Amino acid sequence: MKKFVVCLALAVMTVVMVCESATAGTIDVSQTLDLSTSKEKQSNDLYFSGSPPFSGGYDVAIAAGDTFDFKIQFLPGQTITVTNFSEIQASSLSNPPGYVNSTGSFKFLDATGTPILTSNMRTDTEGANHMGQVFQASDFTTFPSTLTFSGVEYIGKLNFYFNTPITTSNYSDSTLNVQGTNVVISSPVPEPSTLALLGLGSLALVARACRRQRANV
Repeated sequence: MKKFVVCLALAVMTVVMVCESATAGTIDVSQTLDLSTSKEKQSNDLYFSGSPPFSGGYDVAIAAGDTFDFKIQFLPGQTITVTNFSEIQASSLSNPPGYVNSTGSFKFLDATGTPILTSNMRTDTEGANHMGQVFQASDFTTFPSTLTFSGVEYIGKLNFYFNTPITTSNYSDSTLNVQGTNVVISSPVPEPSTLALLGLGSLALVARACRRQRANV
């Protein structure tokens, strides 16, 4: 009888594991971010949220067991340079809110979307309304004193929701927070030829307006 009970229990566990693996999936979300429109900008802290500055346009359901692949690429030519990095978080806000336990890693990306620095895996509990963990310098094997990057990527598995009976929540709003001793945004500077063309165009518009004004006199 004991052997039968043990075998039955093992069978049930196997079925549960198979069902979880069959239903769990990867949720991919890619966003572009315009760094020129930060919500909060200080010398040691940058914070972005909403659409704009993010491209937005997504609404995904993430269930317990799912993996969330969240990639943010800055607009062409834009970069962030952080000195004495403190922490970073890329996340998506949820509705209904729910505390989540997740396991994931974080990547800094170059302009082509290629990782230039990847964290170690970590597991922790996040706040009441987002999916996306906080990563500090200690979560990386090594971290340079100064780092310039053009995008970020968070990949994490949502292990479970603390707020029962929530097992799934919808995510549709993006955030990014970067902290360090000094955090600087760089945007592309127009070429001299481009500036010259813009100046000529402006002069042409002014001249046209003057001609119209004289014609009406």
